[in-house]
Amino acid sequence: MRPLGLLATLSVYGAFGLMLLAGTAWGMPALQARGIRPDISWFIVAGVVFAAFGLATLILLALEGRETRREWHRRLRIKPMSGEDWRTALAGIAFMLIGSGAAFLAFKALDPDFSPHPPFLQITPLQSTEYWVLLAWLPMFALNIGCEEIFGRGYLLPRNELAAGRYGWLVNACGWLLFHMAFGWQLMIVTAPVILAVCWAVQRRRNTTIGLVIHGLANGPSFIAISLGLMPA
Repeated sequence: MRPLGLLATLSVYGAFGLMLLAGTAWGMPALQARGIRPDISWFIVAGVVFAAFGLATLILLALEGRETRREWHRRLRIKPMSGEDWRTALAGIAFMLIGSGAAFLAFKALDPDFSPHPPFLQITPLQSTEYWVLLAWLPMFALNIGCEEIFGRGYLLPRNELAAGRYGWLVNACGWLLFHMAFGWQLMIVTAPVILAVCWAVQRRRNTTIGLVIHGLANGPSFIAISLGLMPA
């Protein structure tokens, strides 16, 4: 396993970010021109990019000569959650909620038109006849949380730690934030506390499962709540 510094991490995440940017700029309009709903077109485009994270992880593990599932788990630091892991995850979730909420309120006070919604998709409550969309969302959500965390915190972060030591999590966070370029600077600002919380918590406990927990709670419940009209879009 070789060290991976800031510039290399930015390059890796930048490549995936450009893939997502191209998908939202050209892929989604092309799908919608064929009559596919905007949200479904987003699930397709995002699912492809997140699947690419997973494929890249498998290829890189093979290049490292890791062939068995046990070797994968050890290399990617996928472990059961201990009591201390859960406490660290809760601390990360608290920071995420407070940080993202404070960032949103601060920028909203400066600019009443500030909106963290991505420019290519407006999430709105579903009608009762549209609840099937939640089922269509599940595969993309699984790829999002699973592949993004396995690649970013499982594969890349240990290499970032070799390059930057105790600040490896910050190197990882900078790259991951760059990946979100397609979402616009507004969402990047509100998302930054989530990214920092995940990267810090995973490095602190050397357990990628913590990232799966925090990231999943950051993305899943809010989407469901908005889709069901339980939370304003």
